[in-house]
Amino acid sequence: MRRTAIAVGSAVIALVIAACSPAGSGGSTDAPPVSTPDAATPAAATPAATVTAGACGDGSGAPGPIVRIFDLAFEPPTVQAKVGEPVGWSNKDGAAHTATMDSGDCATRTLDAGRGDDTLVFNEPGEFAYHCSIHPSMKGTVVVTN
Repeated sequence: MRRTAIAVGSAVIALVIAACSPAGSGGSTDAPPVSTPDAATPAAATPAATVTAGACGDGSGAPGPIVRIFDLAFEPPTVQAKVGEPVGWSNKDGAAHTATMDSGDCATRTLDAGRGDDTLVFNEPGEFAYHCSIHPSMKGTVVVTN
């Protein structure tokens, strides 16, 4: 009787382990991986909204400098780029934001809370002040050199 109880108990334990384990022995599950943004890894660029002609425009391709948005602030508040180099904005905040040039020349699309990314390219050297059109107290500057 004792051997039967041990055998049944072992079988139950084996079934529980099998039911809780992934199908393969590699230790992975069918659930999709959860990704956490890494500050050292540039965010993927997405196309910018339609922009007007002028000092800046749609920034296709991987960004050079990246401005991260969190705690209702642009970080760094001033970023430097070369003419033609895409500048990226990556929203890590809990609210939607934009990067809208004070001149009105261009703007990113609305960057979704916690996950929106966009890029702009500056076509001429200069200092370009910008703000968030949703939160106008948020301000930053892009300094573009040849």
